[in-house]
Amino acid sequence: MNQAKNKTKQVKNKTKQLEFDFCCKTDIGKKRKKNEDSVGYYVPKNKEMLKALGLLFIVADGVGGNTNGNVASKIAVSTIIRSYYSTLPKASIQEHLNETIKEANRKILEESIRLNTPSMATTVVVAVVFSEFVLFANVGDSRAYVSGPKRENGIEQVTVDHTVIEEQLEKGLISEREARYAKNKNVITNALGNTKSVKIDFFKVPLLENDRILITTDGLTHVVKDKRIQQILSSSDITNVAKDLINLANLQGGPDNITLCVIKKKAQKTKRKITLNYKNLFICSLIALALVVAGVSFKASISNYLKELFHPQLIATVQPSAFAVEGTVETAETNEID
Repeated sequence: MNQAKNKTKQVKNKTKQLEFDFCCKTDIGKKRKKNEDSVGYYVPKNKEMLKALGLLFIVADGVGGNTNGNVASKIAVSTIIRSYYSTLPKASIQEHLNETIKEANRKILEESIRLNTPSMATTVVVAVVFSEFVLFANVGDSRAYVSGPKRENGIEQVTVDHTVIEEQLEKGLISEREARYAKNKNVITNALGNTKSVKIDFFKVPLLENDRILITTDGLTHVVKDKRIQQILSSSDITNVAKDLINLANLQGGPDNITLCVIKKKAQKTKRKITLNYKNLFICSLIALALVVAGVSFKASISNYLKELFHPQLIATVQPSAFAVEGTVETAETNEID
């Protein structure tokens, strides 16, 4: 990709049938010479697979300074998408996703041997979105957030960073303020491609009304505070949210690549349904016939009579879930953005 001519790429949901709106976006930032992040999403064509496996969003950050970090992040995105949707799960969704991420780890290790670059590695954060909940998985320091009016402080960081700084925080060795401004905050303790065994954290989060989901690389979170992220997430439509978050990170110096996906559940719409009492309808028809025979103006009289006789009950019916509708955005291959 020619970064000078096209430093930013984004994709957004163009399928009106989906239950969720989303926008994924990546940007090189202000300091890096190349973008080592990758991002992808997938919406299955098969409705049974869509119900069983949900929508998948993924962000990966090739480990900075290591050879072929961008290759590692691309392998992670493409392998996880393809492997996750290659078959229906034999066990739980979490176990299915666990095996998928382990497969990506093996692929990166194999490619690093082939390219003779043993330090090739990447972080990854995955969001598998269903109608009522989200399953997150993370390796490294790319993060997942859920934001909404019913969340404590308006936003919750779901994932826990796999970093030296986070370990020091948990042990009480440093304060949160010290952690934020620490020089070694980029040092991660876990990544895909580092070793044959990889630690993967999983978090299942129920979706609440008006929730918005954010998965992002540290190019955003290292320079923009959670409170500011929450304010932007709640301020406008998701396309503008993605754009505004990246612009703010760049205004703060843009020291790293910035990549993110924002997902929100569409507001539930209602349909007005009128239920008719067939006995009243039959009586009305007889009266209408009698009025016509009697020479009474049908149009005026029956209209008035209907207004008095009928008090239709309006029943709010939720439109069918998007998971019951077959639809696709693109294929896994074209959903990758490098």
